[in-house]
Amino acid sequence: MQLDSSNGTWAMLDGTPAEHAQSDERRRIVEAVRAETGIGPKRIAEASGVSHDVVKQLVRRMVDTGTLDSDGQGHYFLPIHSVHSVHPEGDAVNAVNEVNGIHSA
Repeated sequence: MQLDSSNGTWAMLDGTPAEHAQSDERRRIVEAVRAETGIGPKRIAEASGVSHDVVKQLVRRMVDTGTLDSDGQGHYFLPIHSVHSVHPEGDAVNAVNEVNGIHSA
């Protein structure tokens, strides 16, 4: 959320909270990859306005931290997060908590 100080209202921001905690360069790289999935560093640099050298360094770090995914051949994607299926005989609440990283005692 972002406060609009001109009128005292709050507005929802696009993206996840993690994206908003990123540096401006990383955020612009994510936006470029979101707009054109599977693109390489040169195209990311053109689309994001971040220098090609910085993009080459950051995309590798972003893959290491799970912010981006790569096919290993220089094409970058937003990561796909899988959701575990809930079996009818299982406890649905525990399954949802597991997906969200909440472990019951």
